[in-house]
Parts: sequence; structure tokens; C-alpha cells
Amino acid sequence: MTSHDPAALDPAALGAHIDQLPPLGARRARNFQHAARADFCILAGPVKPTARHRSAAACARLARLARLAPLALVVTAAADADADGELTPMLGGAVVAASGPEQYGDLLGAKLEAAWWWGRIGLAPEGSMLWDVAGDGTRAATLGASARIRVLEQMLPSLLEPRDVELGIELHAIVERTWWDGDRRGESPTGYGLGVAVRLRGGSDDFSSILAESRLFVRAVSGPNAEVGAAARAMEPAAERARELTIVVGLGAAFGLGEPRYLDRFRLRPLEVPLGPPIRSSP
Repeated sequence: MTSHDPAALDPAALGAHIDQLPPLGARRARNFQHAARADFCILAGPVKPTARHRSAAACARLARLARLAPLALVVTAAADADADGELTPMLGGAVVAASGPEQYGDLLGAKLEAAWWWGRIGLAPEGSMLWDVAGDGTRAATLGASARIRVLEQMLPSLLEPRDVELGIELHAIVERTWWDGDRRGESPTGYGLGVAVRLRGGSDDFSSILAESRLFVRAVSGPNAEVGAAARAMEPAAERARELTIVVGLGAAFGLGEPRYLDRFRLRPLEVPLGPPIRSSP
């Protein structure tokens, strides 16, 4: 079929010709029919496609969009995961103070963490070492993790430099396990808690890609009461076991690498020198 005469390219004749082809299997026959109809539309040129052809073309476009939808979702998720502009996890440390039941006194120590962020959601493994302020030899080592969600972010002018900083507020859900030394040796309770953190983030300078932030956080962690012996805890129902609440306060900093487009918001602003009224020359 080499003629470009529209009469020679009658759709009904083309359909009859396709129906007379030997059986190729259902799937191969459909593919051949689609290819033949596509060739017909290209050769026919000015011939107006029928409603059946328009419907087949619309279905083909819809199928292509359906195949591209998962890829679009992945790209969108990746863009949202990079919304904060971090290239690396935020590595941080803090000085922490903990106050639990009166009979155990107050604790003071240090904490380390590494926080990965995906948009507004973060996950951070963390560990700390605390010592009794009274110096009686009590020491607590803690390992845990926290899930984080950023509920507020706002750009504010810095009080020290002509640049902007980012204020953020995070909510934390914490799970941790504590190993005691000293008078409470052998105890390793698992605690669960909630916390809130306030951060101020900015760039280190205009010639590097380092992100720096200061952090203040408060947490309340609930764990099993250590006064109850192991045998007594085994005999009591889990719902009736006494628990003790520990309040943890920390102040620290975190650092990481950021993307240039994200760091632009923290660059120094040009100095704005106020100008007085124009000076008029005397005649």
C-alpha cells in the first residue's frame, strides 16, 4: 500500500485487510493492529481520524501517563526530601542535665547525635554519658533514637550580623536504654519520652558550604522505677509497674554540609547606608 490517495487508504478496507491476516496470537495481533493504524494516520495526512481512532489515541496517552506516574512520585518525594538542603546528616553535641527522682540526685553530662532529615521528618541515633553531680560514682550511659518532625520554620534577622537565620521548632519521640554504674549497677531500663527542641540555623561564612545551628531542647522520659526489685517487677503485671519520670535539658550545636542554593538564604546582606537629603549647591 504505497498510494497516498485517501480513497486507497479507506479505514474500512484497512480493517478488513488486517482481519484477513494469519493468526499471530492475541497480544502480537493487537500490537500489529496498533502499528498499522498509526501508519495509516501518518500516511493519510488530511484524512480526519474517526472516533474509534481518537479513543485509541487517548487510551495510549493515558497508559503512558500511568507508567510515568510512579517516576513522578519518586522525583517529587526526592525533591521534598531535599527541601532543607542538607547534603550530609547534621552531627551535633550538647551539654545535658537530667533530674529524676529525688533519691537518685541530679546528673550532668554530654550527648552526641547524628540527624538525617527528609523534608520535615527526621531520624537521629543518639547517645549520652551522665555523672551524678554529688560525685558518688553513679554513672549512666544511654543509647537511643528519636523520630523528629519540624512543626515551624521562620527566617529571622540575626542580631549579630547583617544576615538571616532560620528559627525552627521540632517535636521529638524518644526511645532509649540506660546502663547504670555505681549504686544502680546492673539496671538497664528502657525509657520512652517526648521532647521539644528549638534551633537557630545559619551559614558559617560566605566561602564555605557548612551549616551551623544552635539547639535548646527539653525532654521528659519515663522509665521503670528502679526501687522495685527485679523479682518484684517480674511478678507484677506490666500495666501496674511503677514508673519514674526524668526531665532532661540540653544546650548544644550541630554542623553539616548544605547545598549552595540553600546556603544563599544565609549569606551576608550588603550594608545599607542611610542617605540624607540631597545637598543643594548655593547659587
